[in-house]
Amino acid sequence: MFDSIKSNRVSRIFTFTLCISLALSLYAKPRTLQQAQQIANGFTGNTGYLKKGTRVPARLAYTRSEASQPLYYVFNKDAGFVIVSADDRAPEILGYSDSGSFDIDSLPDNFRFLLGSYATELEALAASPEVIDLPVKSVERSAQATGKSVAPLLGSILWDQSSPYNDLCPVMDNDMRTAVGCVATAMAQIMGYHQWPKKGTGTIPAYTTTSNGFEMPETNIENTYYDWEHITPIYNNKSTAEEKAAIAPLMYHCGLSVRMDYGYESGAYSIDVPIALRQYFDYNENMAYLTREYYTKAEWDSIIRHELDENRPVYYSGSNEEGGHAFVCDGYDTNGLFHINWGWSGLSNGYFILSNLTPLAQGTGGSSSGYNRGQAAVVGIQPQDMPVREEYEIQLDTALVANVEEVGRDESFLTIFKGLWNRDARSFSGYIGVALCNQSGEIMDVFALNESLLTLDPMYGFGSGSFIINIPESVPDGRYRLYVVYRVEGETDYHFVRTPVNEYNYMNMTVSGDKIYLSGVYNEPVNLQQDSFEILGNLYSNREGKFRYTVTNHGDEYVSGLILLWRSAADENQIAMGAINPVVIASGETQTFEISETVPVEPGEYDLMLMCDYYNSIDNIFRIQSIGDIQRVTVHETPAEGTPDLQLLSPLTIEGDNDHVNRADIRMTARITNKGAYFDNSIAAFIFSDSEEEQGSLGYLGYQKVVVDTNEEVEVKMSDALTLGEGTYLAVLYYLNGFEWVQFTPYENSYIYFTLGTPTGLNEAESDNLAVYPNPVQETLYVRPAGEVVDLAIYDLSGRELLRLTPETDGVIQVPVADLQAGTYLLRVRTNQEVKTTQFIKK
Repeated sequence: MFDSIKSNRVSRIFTFTLCISLALSLYAKPRTLQQAQQIANGFTGNTGYLKKGTRVPARLAYTRSEASQPLYYVFNKDAGFVIVSADDRAPEILGYSDSGSFDIDSLPDNFRFLLGSYATELEALAASPEVIDLPVKSVERSAQATGKSVAPLLGSILWDQSSPYNDLCPVMDNDMRTAVGCVATAMAQIMGYHQWPKKGTGTIPAYTTTSNGFEMPETNIENTYYDWEHITPIYNNKSTAEEKAAIAPLMYHCGLSVRMDYGYESGAYSIDVPIALRQYFDYNENMAYLTREYYTKAEWDSIIRHELDENRPVYYSGSNEEGGHAFVCDGYDTNGLFHINWGWSGLSNGYFILSNLTPLAQGTGGSSSGYNRGQAAVVGIQPQDMPVREEYEIQLDTALVANVEEVGRDESFLTIFKGLWNRDARSFSGYIGVALCNQSGEIMDVFALNESLLTLDPMYGFGSGSFIINIPESVPDGRYRLYVVYRVEGETDYHFVRTPVNEYNYMNMTVSGDKIYLSGVYNEPVNLQQDSFEILGNLYSNREGKFRYTVTNHGDEYVSGLILLWRSAADENQIAMGAINPVVIASGETQTFEISETVPVEPGEYDLMLMCDYYNSIDNIFRIQSIGDIQRVTVHETPAEGTPDLQLLSPLTIEGDNDHVNRADIRMTARITNKGAYFDNSIAAFIFSDSEEEQGSLGYLGYQKVVVDTNEEVEVKMSDALTLGEGTYLAVLYYLNGFEWVQFTPYENSYIYFTLGTPTGLNEAESDNLAVYPNPVQETLYVRPAGEVVDLAIYDLSGRELLRLTPETDGVIQVPVADLQAGTYLLRVRTNQEVKTTQFIKK
């Protein structure tokens, strides 16, 4: 039975991005007005709008200062305004608006309060100049090739959080509508893939939001039918009023269902997602909410791949020091990378390693870092019933320990736990106890079961407690293991309770004569080996440095961070730390990492060391150790201001056929050199219409910061999505120099034409007089049309034709699809009577 139990609600991960969270660093310097104005001029906001011709510099509208020290600047622009921090340790952009102008004398109270919170945090930052910066930086690393792939299941679905998606969301005092919220956007995009439900279920209770006190009304959605016929995969300036009106109720109801805390950046609990999908939107009840830290890298990747193999997009969330974000994992490639749809109108969509989800650019609700901590996923999202999962997500926070090391055979002892929770999306009813197992983990007996039925709602459990154990005299001498186990009401099988990957889920017990000996089980010391270490280019004080290193794990799975430590060659007591690079390295695995991070030291000679977390716990790194040879490096003076001259070594290229570009996954490559001064700024490919009538840019892709030293050559990969309509467009590559965007030279290499086909409609899966089965399909698709078939063709979601047949017959037609990659496709059938189009899924 349980003894000394403390019951309470487990801490919940709030998927909510704060407006500002300040990382701190050594050698910080105030940001001058000129530097801030340069940042403001380079910032394009949501639209990325760039005009052909002269740009008007941003105009200073307000400076907030404390003790004569600027805290932040506000600049008015042609349209809207941008807030820039005056401390280079804070994020450059604190906030912005794409419309209106800033007037300090006519601000609404809530916005004035927001600016006050900026000032408070920046004042605290200014008072803490000694703290070391540990921000997460972008990383490229090796992935495990699979030989199999699933094309992005969401296809052309590229939704977001602003209008028209938020057209029913609450309105702030300044007449701006609140954001949809990333949790609701991720939910809705998955529902858009399934085109389900046809209508809502039940009544969503009223509630009051936490941050802004909005009174959200009780909402009966029982008779709300979602207009899938007019909900489109993309929304732009060509979307009709009917199409815009169709998407808003879905987004709003998703937000209400998870008690969205509406605001400039809206947030909600991810654990509420499966409950809401089941209760209000008629999805199956066997969904699961899984937390990454309880699974090995191999287990986790396998779980996500299985979901995608079964054509189920995965709701995914992660966090960093600044907050969290929810998004959708909807595919994977043959290299073991997973496709992420970030929910920002296609911005930064692309392929990532799950342990390094760091988009190059971020949209509404985003941050300045990746989402590599606190990762979780909702699996099993589908309208249809699926087999009941036998196992629940019953988890322990730490390993089991005993209150004594030695007891007599006739004595009892306590096994103590900290944190035992039901982290499943379902309520648990059953029994929990301690199992006696042999060295192979086979259950021999179960002790200390609760006498009465135990019920735990999702995310509830016990903060601490213990089990009273009496080992029967019948247990022979030998070595054993003690595990915490659970049994579901009405079942006979026991299941092991999980612990985090860096904890063992059992303790050791030895029976010898009249004694019982007890001991905990602890991970072996971290055993990482640095195989190689390269510095890619020169190192400059307070500028981005590039590093590549290869690491092999000879110990247990490593689930913490790698850190660069800088020690002055002149004074070994002068030490600085670089960024924490979160990694997951399986036992026996070798990975190569290529990272870019700020050099946090003054000019001079340094010993550079790659360090790991001694205790393998990323949330509590306080002791680090070196894993390889020391590198003696020279850090140069910060480059003098000058004029860069970025050039293209060859023409821009777009992967695939330029005449049939997949709008949901556009991949461009640029080979760049610099014939001028050191460049450490942003580049972007701005998109223009092929029509002479439209002169302004329509958007951009590949926006990212790059570092190119004088005479250095680099290859830059750009991956994005566009929500533009069908037609031919011109992509032109620019770099940011001072106050303006400059086109790359030579000009003939800096642009490329490409064509987007007709967007795939969500309603194209429905087609009368045409039967297609089985769906999903593995090898042969059977097509039964009404009439004689003249021809039929299969297209991917970008409109590219993959197969064409001309059977010229009626009846059932067999179409071979075994060679297609897993994913969603269009089938267009032309008969002697009509042309019909439908969707099918290849498993």
